[in-house]
Amino acid sequence: MPIRIVYRDVALETDDKATVTASTATGFSDKAKIISGVETPAIATFEPNGWGLSHDYQTRKNQQFAFWSVTLSDAQCIFANPPTITVSFTEQYTATGLSIRFAPNSGDYCKKINVVWYQGTTVKYTQTYTADTTNFVINQTVEAFDKIVFVFSETGLPRKRCKIEQILIGVIREFDAKEIKSFSSIHEVSLVSETIPINIMDAGIHSADNIDYIFQRKQEVKAYDGESLIGTYYIEKSKKLGSVDYTLSCQDAVGLLEKQLQPGGLWLTDTALTTILSDIFGDTAIFNIDSAYSDSTLRGYIEPNTTKRAALQQIAFALGAVVDTSGTDKIKIFPPPVDYSASISTAKTYTGGNVEKSDTVTEVTVTAYIISDERPGDNDESIEYNGVKYKYYTDTKHALNPNTVSSDPENKKKFDKMYLCNLSNAQTLANNIMSYYQRRDKYNFRHVLDSQELSRKYSVKLPWGDLSSGNIIKMSVITSGITASDTEMLLDE
Repeated sequence: MPIRIVYRDVALETDDKATVTASTATGFSDKAKIISGVETPAIATFEPNGWGLSHDYQTRKNQQFAFWSVTLSDAQCIFANPPTITVSFTEQYTATGLSIRFAPNSGDYCKKINVVWYQGTTVKYTQTYTADTTNFVINQTVEAFDKIVFVFSETGLPRKRCKIEQILIGVIREFDAKEIKSFSSIHEVSLVSETIPINIMDAGIHSADNIDYIFQRKQEVKAYDGESLIGTYYIEKSKKLGSVDYTLSCQDAVGLLEKQLQPGGLWLTDTALTTILSDIFGDTAIFNIDSAYSDSTLRGYIEPNTTKRAALQQIAFALGAVVDTSGTDKIKIFPPPVDYSASISTAKTYTGGNVEKSDTVTEVTVTAYIISDERPGDNDESIEYNGVKYKYYTDTKHALNPNTVSSDPENKKKFDKMYLCNLSNAQTLANNIMSYYQRRDKYNFRHVLDSQELSRKYSVKLPWGDLSSGNIIKMSVITSGITASDTEMLLDE
């Protein structure tokens, strides 16, 4: 299927840095939602064509409204007192456009809009626009503005209110297969969360639009294979190679976490996973947590002022969970898949695959930490949180490889400084990690991408005809007319 890229060309953090004022707003308008946006169903009103002949129209109850004007336009669609919305920012922004979503569900929009961008008291740019749709896009680059004033003087139909669901400081843009000159993405997982890889995407764009793009760091980019989401990424760097030619290098949400410090935490008793995530990351909406962990608890310590990525790795490791961002706009936390998803067709597999065998791991050791609410003595081990030292002692849990032979060299894997590992989970973790390391064969092959998902278990036919199965641990997606993946699969024993 053809690759396409959806680029959220939006000024970053405008939700947090914006103050919105509006004239003629109804009492039920929530002006604070004008920037973040809401979706409002068609509401029955006494406006012309405002009640509908079907059940699509609802009575006004507790629905969300960003902005409805009290005043209505006249018979010529003109407002005697035009609604005005002013958006002020605490910082200066640069954007290549604006998007106004009026009321798509009822079909209402404002036809005439005057927009003025300011820097302080200086007018940076002003223009009057004519809209003919409920989703109106203004393609206009303005640099270093800190205020925008919108005046809505005319509606699309007579005797209508001005209704707005969102004003986006930017534009959602889509590049199709004809504009994407190169594309690659690399997604990886660790089935035991030894580390949490950063998924990346690189693309070359030859834009069909005569727009001087300002690709900004951390702006969102989504890549699709047809209608299937490959991944959600954030711009790390970009280059302009010509008037309409650009390259993008992007990272996933884990890459963003690598650049953010976290406050740390200390939980001396079993604490809900959701509470720990909230303590470390704030808004847990960035996570999609599998139902297997609905009642999960952890206890222990996360060192302050390390990266959020490092903290997430410690949490996932202690759970025995997998972390992945592929195919979603969130960070997924889920158990290692053990059930077969499907078979990978030999008809869609390229020739030339190989199986690589790793060294034998002879022993796994996981350190368990028992942290108490006691102050340490001179010879005691301790951690420090919020200026207070806490005494701890350790125990070690071991798992031996039952398949070693006398000629195997000693190869021990040790996991310490994972302070969420304790006496309740350390032995289980050691056993599970040893089971993981006993799977020594990794199958490397290329295949046409056909809805396969990272970490899932599939059955495959190896190049010499043997049937096997395993979990996909890495996918390097490339496209050249056909979307294919160079895939690494950890085979079952």
